[in-house]
Amino acid sequence: MTPFFGLLHLRASFKAEVGSVVAVLELSRPSYAELLASFTRSFKLSNTPKNVVEHAKLCFLDWLGATLAGSAEKEAEVLAEVFGELSPKESSIVGFKLKAPSHAAAYVNGAVSHMVELDDIHREAIIHPGVPVVPAALALAEKQDVSGEKLLEAIIVGYEVEISIGKAVNPSHYKYWHTTGTCGTFGAAAAACRVLELSEEEIMNALGVAGTHAAGLIEVFGTSSKPLNPGRAARDGVVAALLASRGFT
Repeated sequence: MTPFFGLLHLRASFKAEVGSVVAVLELSRPSYAELLASFTRSFKLSNTPKNVVEHAKLCFLDWLGATLAGSAEKEAEVLAEVFGELSPKESSIVGFKLKAPSHAAAYVNGAVSHMVELDDIHREAIIHPGVPVVPAALALAEKQDVSGEKLLEAIIVGYEVEISIGKAVNPSHYKYWHTTGTCGTFGAAAAACRVLELSEEEIMNALGVAGTHAAGLIEVFGTSSKPLNPGRAARDGVVAALLASRGFT
């Protein structure tokens, strides 16, 4: 079980005044999107407790091990072959001597890392946090040639965002939706935004784009398509950040 770092706290205080026919809802704090964007933009590894940084490193290593294990699966080879044909060659497909566009590499790495179900889990949020976030952060980090410090910042931000949302919507959400695919899309987008160093407004736009992409049916459990949910979440997080960086709203 992956501990929740607990750095991000989503709060909204409100007061309902009920009249004869009208209820007025007053929000006294920023919106959730604003809180998420502010956290994503302002987070710094230098201000983070050492134990959190060390745990983030373990999360990355855990993800890498799960991905290498998954790369031995037949379905992993199929994905690598299909997406490894795409250009430009920006980011590595882990376990294979192949590169692909950043969003495509994120897709393959996200799916492959979930294939043998050795990936980390947060039970309260009912999510495998590493498999959408790390592939998105890693793909763009390689493309942008950023430091390991920036990569860790992106990973921590992504975990915080997706786990916070997962805790907010579950357990009812998990009756129908694969949280790793749905909430993971937001985490992947936040991680990607952190790598690209987007503004708060751009991050909010990216989260909006991620929201309209978010998906993942519980019905695919037991099929070879289940790992595609985190793969798509990783890919769509990258796409959301790239689109927002170019003005998409």
